[in-house]
Amino acid sequence: MNSTGIYLNRTTTILTLIMNKNQSANTTIIESSSLDDVCKNFHLIIFLCIIFVLIVSANISVILHLSCSKKRHSRMSFFLLNLAYADLFVGVISVTRDIIEKSCIPFGLGTIGCRLTSFIQGTISYNSSYVLVCVSIDRLYAIIRPMDIRTASSTFRYSLIIASWVIAMTFASAQLYLRDIELIRGMPICGNRSDVVINWNVILNKMM
Repeated sequence: MNSTGIYLNRTTTILTLIMNKNQSANTTIIESSSLDDVCKNFHLIIFLCIIFVLIVSANISVILHLSCSKKRHSRMSFFLLNLAYADLFVGVISVTRDIIEKSCIPFGLGTIGCRLTSFIQGTISYNSSYVLVCVSIDRLYAIIRPMDIRTASSTFRYSLIIASWVIAMTFASAQLYLRDIELIRGMPICGNRSDVVINWNVILNKMM
């Protein structure tokens, strides 16, 4: 009986040591994995901060230059100024939000704040592209009707810019329905609604 008890105690001790080694190995793997994630996010955050500084400084320089230029009332200066403002908003709002998300900061504005910020971010991103379309339309009008471009009223320019904002807000309005708060590892983030699944492949196949 004594030898049996000693054998059982030794077996229990060996199993305990093996379990402790496995737990420590798993802990090391989890810690190293978490460290890798943090390092990847850190590098991405540094990159986004550099992009933010470049976007803001470059567009502010363009805005100041166009505002002080003698040709600030020209048609091209008008569109370039609007394009600079649109790109500046992209840097201030979109890139800033990406930096916050990559920094693993919990989203504390709730569902309404999530949808509104997503709507604003989508609007300025779309508008930044649509202003380029406005410039192309204005240049096309100047080529097709070169004699009328000088006498064209400013209403045409303002109509193009207003149309770009309206179209951008129309397409971005989907964010007010699709976005919601998600819990990732217990941390609230602004993500997509779990009850809405969009299969883009099916939609594109139906359209084609």
